[in-house]
Parts: sequence; structure tokens; C-alpha cells
Amino acid sequence: MNEQSVKAIVDQNFGIRPMGVVVGVTLKGHRHYFTSGAIPLHQAKAQALLPKDRVLFIGSNTKVFTGTLLALASIEGIVNLDTPVKTLLPKGVTIQEPYGQILLWHLATHSSGFPDGQCKFGHYKFGAYPFDFEGRFLEQFIPNCAPGTYWVYSNQAFGLLGVLLSHAFSNNTQKSKSWDKSYQEWPKHVVSRITAPLGMNSTQVDYTGVEARVAQGYVIQKNGDYKPQPPPDWDLGSAGLPAGALSSTAEDMLTFLEAEMRPPEGILGQAIKLTQQPCPSPGASNNLSMGLG
Repeated sequence: MNEQSVKAIVDQNFGIRPMGVVVGVTLKGHRHYFTSGAIPLHQAKAQALLPKDRVLFIGSNTKVFTGTLLALASIEGIVNLDTPVKTLLPKGVTIQEPYGQILLWHLATHSSGFPDGQCKFGHYKFGAYPFDFEGRFLEQFIPNCAPGTYWVYSNQAFGLLGVLLSHAFSNNTQKSKSWDKSYQEWPKHVVSRITAPLGMNSTQVDYTGVEARVAQGYVIQKNGDYKPQPPPDWDLGSAGLPAGALSSTAEDMLTFLEAEMRPPEGILGQAIKLTQQPCPSPGASNNLSMGLG
């Protein structure tokens, strides 16, 4: 394993030349880090850092962590994979289920029948998605298929899964009258129950404490040029955080990868193993089967 071989793999697997890539490799108990292209920091005057320590926004890899929270809640007996979504909603919030109950595992496997985004309810991005819009979505959106039958990638489903798990972990067995604080603590639970126990000290939702370590992001233009982009402006009260709000480093993500390959002892290791087991869907099209997240 050397820089040239890694560079060849990067070049081969990116049809459009990336601005910059950090590659982390774990091999026989040793870690190796490589870079291809430029990986500047967002703050120009920030102290120089090794690429492995630069904070990157991991986007939908966040869903794996939310799926792991579901596995933890299931093992702890807080919920079951088959717990109906409607049992965890606030009082007065209804859900349209014309073809059968939507269960938690449906949310975690993109098979709930929910769409990718939040549909027609405003211009909000998921980083600033109000909880009252979540309620409006559930009350008005009508799925066009039975849950568990089709795979449709859904940020909406994973955002909802995370806020429901937050409520479940709050030890609140009673239905709340509103989307109260118990639904808004997914960031706290994902850190205290997953990233902190694994020693992932540079993985977070609120990145204000690591702003000087944030790598510069870019979006590619039609002409092939790269335009710098500011870091995501997450609203920490958004109902969409569990779908993609985590930031991390190459070093922390290798820690997570190693835990996925060799789950640790204890309940977290049990949960990781559970996420890797397929959730079968009897009668599903194309033998639909997926792990949790």
C-alpha cells in the first residue's frame, strides 16, 4: 500500500476529478492516510493540520449512526424494530397509513413509502426543518404503496426515525402534547451512546468548537470549475438532523469502520451487529432486504 496505488484507485473511481480527497486505510492493525488533490481549511488563517484531523461533513453516513441508535433502543427494550411509528408521535399528530402500519424498521431501511425530502411543505432544507412541518407532513402525505414493499431513498424517513428515538430514549413513556424537547435530543444521544464510547472525539453535530479544523467545501460548476461553499448552517433545532448532520474526521471514521468490522464487547457491539443483519420484507419486490441504515 503506497501513495501511488491509492492515487490510482482515486483516479479510477472518480469520473470527475475531485478537488481533493482524504483516504484512510486500516490494514492489519495499522492505519494509513493519503491525500489526492488540495484539501484546504475553510478558515484561511487556521493552524496547519494533518489531513486525517480535518473536519469533514459526512452527510448521509449519519444515517448509519441513526440506525445504530435504533438497534441500541431495541436491545435495551426501549422500543422494538416492529414498534409502530404512530405510538411515538405527539398527541394530536396523525399519520396516513392506507396500506398498513409504518414500523420503525421501515424508516431505517428506506421502505416506509416516504419520499426523499419534505415534499411541498415550504422551502425549508433539512438543516432547518421545523418540527411543525414534520407534523404537517405526516398528517397530509399519503404513501402510494404498503410499507416494506419498495425501497425509496428517504431523508424524510431518517429524520423522523431520529426524532422518535430521541423521544424514546428520554424515558418518556407517555405521549407528549407537542414536539417537546424529548424529540429534539438526537444530537445528545448519538454522541453519548455511540461516538463518545468509541472514542470518536472529533465527531459532532454542533461544529462551532472545531470551526478552525473544518475543511473547505466545494460544489462543481457546469463548466467543471469548483466554487467554494461555506460549511452547512445547521439549525440545532431541526427535525432533519438525524438524516445527515454529523461532521467527523478521517481518523474518527476509521475508528467507526474498525468497530463495524470488529464490533466491541458490550451493548454497543451487539447493536452494531444488529444493524448489519438484513430486515427481510416478505412479499417485497426484488427481494428487498437491507440492514439498519
